[in-house]
Amino acid sequence: MKNIASKVLALGIAAVAFTACDDAKNDVIDNMVYISEAATSPASEVVVGKVGEKSKANINVRMAQKATTDTKVHLALDPAVLEAFNKRNDTEYAVIPNEHVSFPAEVIIPAGSSMAEVEVEITSFAGEAGVDYAAPLRLTGAEGLQVSQGSGTFVITLGKTLTQKAPKFFYDNAMTMDWDGTETLSNLTLEWWARVENRYGNGGFSVNNQALFAFQANHELYVRFGDIVYADANGRNLYNFLQIKTMGIDANYDSGNPNKKPLKWGEWIHFAHTFDGATGEVILYVNGVEVNRNNGGADKKFEITGLTMCGSGSQYFRDYIEIAQVRLWRTTRSAAQIAKFMKKEVKYTDPNLVFYLPMNEGEGSVLNDVTGNGHNVTIGSADNGGNNQAYGWTEYTFE
Repeated sequence: MKNIASKVLALGIAAVAFTACDDAKNDVIDNMVYISEAATSPASEVVVGKVGEKSKANINVRMAQKATTDTKVHLALDPAVLEAFNKRNDTEYAVIPNEHVSFPAEVIIPAGSSMAEVEVEITSFAGEAGVDYAAPLRLTGAEGLQVSQGSGTFVITLGKTLTQKAPKFFYDNAMTMDWDGTETLSNLTLEWWARVENRYGNGGFSVNNQALFAFQANHELYVRFGDIVYADANGRNLYNFLQIKTMGIDANYDSGNPNKKPLKWGEWIHFAHTFDGATGEVILYVNGVEVNRNNGGADKKFEITGLTMCGSGSQYFRDYIEIAQVRLWRTTRSAAQIAKFMKKEVKYTDPNLVFYLPMNEGEGSVLNDVTGNGHNVTIGSADNGGNNQAYGWTEYTFE
């Protein structure tokens, strides 16, 4: 939201200045009404809680000069305001349904004052999965006053923290994804949340080659915790790093120095791996920050025919590993997109998604691909006689 605000700050100020100058040339109009916050930013965010919880935001309706009598100002939701906002800022907010937002349609600026504070109350609701909502406000009129063209509108966006149940796995849960045919990708982004916990109570990342994802494809794409490449001062191997093997590249999570930035067991960590076929560039992000950049060669395409998850077997897969929000895109997501959406759901019907596993079922043996593309996962479906239930589901909030 700060990026959006800074992006249009100059425009907002310029618009107010232009309107004020324009008004000054009109001898009939010597006062105008506007939304105070809109003079410096077109929008603000209110973080909403669980369904049914109420959150509040305040805006100030102001006059350029003090009112000599009580002055009525009219306020309303206007979808056209949000349409223009989305177009300017390359966003896709949807208008909040009327029943989930309340504010006075008529605001009184009392005599002797130049301002009235307005409380906007938002009631959290489920909404469509992956859709961001906003309340686009417009001053629609005022008694005997002109509404500022530059600052007569304001958008309140709804920020929602991701809260969900996540499954816990180890080698006995090895699984394969339903996959029919070949998916050819010139670009891709694979992203997910993961948390590691040792089953034996003495930490995590206890063994090498704990595989998260092994794609069946014409180019290698294999994601795991650990490999026998790093050791401490005593010669003990270290496995507290993520490694992505692809096209002959070992993309380690921190540019090759896990002693400097070791992953911490017991913490949720967000990972994202991108590939750009035009340039061959391979980038790895941890918690929304780029940590490794390599090149696997330009003009290459992935031809994917399947995926196995948590499948490195009892010899290697020893820790408990929790996973959530697994997404494969057919586009190279930008750093800004990864950082912005890692702590929230994305729209299930986004055409750029190959598959999307929120992993929020909370029970059962199937992890559903919510895109409708049919890439569901059955727990324990790999050929190792594995357990077809997760080893527990725990609710987490990703903040």
